Amino acid sequence: MQCPFLLRHSSGLMSCVSPVAAALRFFRFLRWASGLLLLVSVVIWLSQDITASGKPRLTLLWIGGLQVTLYLTAGGFFVFALYRLLTAVRQEKPSHSLASPAWALFAFSSPLLNLIVPFFIVRDTWRVCTNNSSPSDAAPVTSPGLSNTASEQSLLIWWSGHLSYCGAIAAALVIAPTQPQLLGVALVLTSALIILVASAGMGILNDFLRLRK
Repeated sequence: MQCPFLLRHSSGLMSCVSPVAAALRFFRFLRWASGLLLLVSVVIWLSQDITASGKPRLTLLWIGGLQVTLYLTAGGFFVFALYRLLTAVRQEKPSHSLASPAWALFAFSSPLLNLIVPFFIVRDTWRVCTNNSSPSDAAPVTSPGLSNTASEQSLLIWWSGHLSYCGAIAAALVIAPTQPQLLGVALVLTSALIILVASAGMGILNDFLRLRK
């Protein structure tokens, strides 16, 4: 099923579905790649000495850099998809007080704001699209064919996983230089968190692709 506002506007179809579908494909790739990086990190961590400078430690550092790059790229895909989605929703349903696309970009890129505000922007957009209701509704009406509970849980898992990942990366940057033996642990943890975030994000993006009244 497609977004209700997309069913009536072919231009909206190209402007919303294409970026969302592209983000969904990259999230699938991110989950697969993170699983592979997780396995490689576990093997190196358990079988090699990483306390001294050398190939095993350098390999883990490269894995960490690749992991962060993939995560940031996925975030860019997600934010761009949300930008186009918000543009389409606000044109179709101007009566709803959704965040502007520009405000969404600012919220995702601003320190401190990006710890809280993006979650509510995505949640409100999802509620308006799936339920044709106000984002302030405490208990949105269930739409046929969609599970509101599952999607709300996906939103919470996605955002809590994202914050946990950011915290783990910050901790790794502080601890790893003085305690390199923890580098493998950090990469295993962050890879697992990315898989969690990617899986929950895929659920959210899938909902955006099959929205209905």
